[in-house]
Amino acid sequence: MIYILTLALVALGQIKARTTLGVMDLSGTGISAEESRILTETLLTGLVNAGTFDIVERSKRDEILREQGFQQTGACDEASCLVEIGKYLAVQKMVGGSVGKFGGTWTVNIRLLDVQTGRVERAVSKTYKGEMDVLLTAMQQAAAELSGKSISPDLAPENQLPKLATSLDYYSRGLELRQAEKLPEAIRYFDEAIRLDPGLARYYIHRGFAHLENKDFESARSDFQRAAIIEPDYVWSYIGLGDAFYQKQEYQQALEPYRRALELGGAKAEVQMRLHNVYRGLGDYDRALAVVEQVLKEQKKNHNAWYLSGLDYYDKGDYRQALASFDKAIALKPGEAVYYFQRGLAHYQLKSYPAADEDFSRALILKPDYFWARAWRSAVRTKLKNYDAALADIDAAVALKPDEPELYSFRGQAYLEMKQYQKAVEDFARAIELTPQKVNYYYQRANAYSLMDDYFRAAADYDRAVFLQPDSAQPYHQRGSFLLLWAEYERAAKEETRALEIKPDYPEALSNRALAFILMGENDKAVADCDRVIRLTEKDKKAVYFAALGLKQFCLGNYAQAVDHYSKAVALDPLWAGVISRRGDVYSRMGKKDLAMADWRKANEMNRFYPFSTEARRAIGAPLLSKKR
Repeated sequence: MIYILTLALVALGQIKARTTLGVMDLSGTGISAEESRILTETLLTGLVNAGTFDIVERSKRDEILREQGFQQTGACDEASCLVEIGKYLAVQKMVGGSVGKFGGTWTVNIRLLDVQTGRVERAVSKTYKGEMDVLLTAMQQAAAELSGKSISPDLAPENQLPKLATSLDYYSRGLELRQAEKLPEAIRYFDEAIRLDPGLARYYIHRGFAHLENKDFESARSDFQRAAIIEPDYVWSYIGLGDAFYQKQEYQQALEPYRRALELGGAKAEVQMRLHNVYRGLGDYDRALAVVEQVLKEQKKNHNAWYLSGLDYYDKGDYRQALASFDKAIALKPGEAVYYFQRGLAHYQLKSYPAADEDFSRALILKPDYFWARAWRSAVRTKLKNYDAALADIDAAVALKPDEPELYSFRGQAYLEMKQYQKAVEDFARAIELTPQKVNYYYQRANAYSLMDDYFRAAADYDRAVFLQPDSAQPYHQRGSFLLLWAEYERAAKEETRALEIKPDYPEALSNRALAFILMGENDKAVADCDRVIRLTEKDKKAVYFAALGLKQFCLGNYAQAVDHYSKAVALDPLWAGVISRRGDVYSRMGKKDLAMADWRKANEMNRFYPFSTEARRAIGAPLLSKKR
């Protein structure tokens, strides 16, 4: 049981480092030793649940002091005593204090002291009236204040929990309140159940999930770890601990508790789905897919598993297999809007725009306020050149979610397609205003500026992207692409070289640099880059692979082969204007002017920067590029 043996290390190592603390028994006046012990335990439980400190257990404290020959155990509220004991315990802080009664008034004095300096860092000094029971809540408040957390100071009887017969009654009431999403109140009832019976793992587990739902991840972890120590074979302790890590996106740390839960064998499907999500969070789609396929072997009609399978295939780039999985999910549960939405995305990636439009429309019938479905239907209708419907969709999506920057990006792209460049710039600027650290919005606005012949503003946006992500290859590649379009071939090659220094196996950067080399007349360097692209992409044989083959054969003067490879690239990606333009260049070299003119015109309609050469642009009547301020 290695995992159990190291659970304390999980608490110390995977949760951020916490201050070590020793707690001495409270000294008492007017109360018995047993009552003092109960109050100390309540204080100790409150400090543990606050999640601020790593606390030496009471029994461990006494054991260490005995080993050191220190005679004083139990109560200790003088500063000198606390410092001395703190040094024996090797802790950073100590807590001690007293509880007394004068007439009908209870007094509570508790201090948090730094062992190294002897300085009192926090102190709780309060008086209360009422029965001794009020001191239990006083201890909870003192623990919160000593931990630097704020709770209501109102300890009037009407704000106390009602008297229930057993810990199970408090626990049951806590479950009801958690079900009703009244989480702070539910946690109070679980607190009381645990105070009355601290040895039941399920109390900690349900309080842990209440903390988790309340986004208090540290307290949740503490409860799940405590439950696992009390009952090592209780599967939900590990599921909860995994959830606490997963919800904070600490995916690597979530793996071990989920795997332990899977070993225990209970709630197998629940654990497998969670483990699947962790692998997705880590970007390991192969392992995620392996987990969900194991579920499907046992549960062929699990619609959610088919849906998750579709997501995995989609993220792996296997859109046709993703469609097959989404089809099965929809057949099993046709009322889920998100299933149609995700299938619509797969159709979009396959450029099956009418099918994508149909799926997004079905999602909106099921969920009319599904703004993402509306945004993507807008993108589809833009591709289909149904601009009025596209704008109506994206305007409706923005109205539903006006603070979502991606929606302004969608609308900006629609305006770009419509050649309304100034409106596109305004939408991309709004997206940047909402999320100024996202470099893609700068690329999009730069593209709009380029299409307005505003070279210098476009260059400033690419520069900003590089500033935001200086250690990422993409901004340099994007700036290289921009410079290539503006015929600054030497600078473009330098930018792509910088991208390749950061990410050596970057096919797009190699392709761009190869093209820059050709345009500078350095064919040998271009061929070397093409060979690298071919090696990197030969497994999947997508459009970039055939484009590299075409470029290489063009460099070698094998024009017929170059045309063949370029045509295969165009078949795989009909919207790649650059490849269509380069095929036109090859036709021109072959003396096939009509075919060259057709390719150049088509490329120019798709992207005004093509073709590159002045001769070709004049041949099709395209204006020459000029840099405007």
